[in-house]
Amino acid sequence: MGNRRTTSASSIGDDTLAVVIGLSRHVHAGIEALPAASVEAREIRNALTDPQGCRLRPDHVECICDEAATREAVLASIGSACRQATSEQTLFLYFAGHGADVDEQFVLVAYDTDAQDLSGTGVSARDLDELLRGTRARGVFLVLDCCGGAALAEGAPGFFRIAGASADHRILLSAARAGQVSREGPMGSAFSVALIDALTGREPLSDQNGAIYFADLYRFLHDRVTVAVESEGRAGNPQEPMATATYARDPLLFLHAGLTLAQVQVRTQRYSRRQLRAMLLRGLLGTSAIVVIAVLSLWAYLAAHHFLRLEGGVLALYRGHPALRVLA
Repeated sequence: MGNRRTTSASSIGDDTLAVVIGLSRHVHAGIEALPAASVEAREIRNALTDPQGCRLRPDHVECICDEAATREAVLASIGSACRQATSEQTLFLYFAGHGADVDEQFVLVAYDTDAQDLSGTGVSARDLDELLRGTRARGVFLVLDCCGGAALAEGAPGFFRIAGASADHRILLSAARAGQVSREGPMGSAFSVALIDALTGREPLSDQNGAIYFADLYRFLHDRVTVAVESEGRAGNPQEPMATATYARDPLLFLHAGLTLAQVQVRTQRYSRRQLRAMLLRGLLGTSAIVVIAVLSLWAYLAAHHFLRLEGGVLALYRGHPALRVLA
């Protein structure tokens, strides 16, 4: 996976700016409601600012939902974060809502987007490209939980294809490929729920002391969404997270303070009963093999050695060692 950046939870918290957007409702009745989107956006905001979690500074995290997430407000919030970020800071941008591919241009649907004029009233890939190209941020991580989000990823703006000399990473992660639907079920969006589990530390991604690296996060999200699709019986209508990324080494995105402090704690809840039984069986088999090898080795040693002993005036020859005489 290459070299990995090492840092502290406090430095990541100080050096990350975030804009979190969730749209459950829209002003135009022709756009379907997504009840979980704004709820999950707020949960992500809480996970990011949790002092025992990702520890981002609250004044570095802006969360706008529903009525507050107009096209103008979304562009203003992202633009402000892009301008504020220094060359030592990173940007995390999250959007949960509707996405649409219109006239070969991917568009994010804002609160006041007109269903009859998506390209003219939504937040387009061109808008995002213009804002993000101007940032000095060391890293940018854009996450889209919307239908067809990879239409933007697969035709990503040039910003994500070319990282400048000072750039550490440019990552665009979508909950679904182009033409696929990012579904919201009874428990919410499988993609965003998994992301929340990772950010809160409910599902530690590795043994890296609370570190959340991109490669680990992507594998985790992909596996969780795949399991959700299969469990819902919609294998014929797949949903596959997809990423477009440019980086020299696997970037460290977040550091969970609670897991870092508890790095020596044994987290047995990470293993199912079936896994524990398999681990126990492997342990018993390994121990048995060691015992058998030890006994055979001792037997071979004794069989290869001889010693003499005077008994009742008769000199007797024995195999083995005087202290371990088991072979006559």
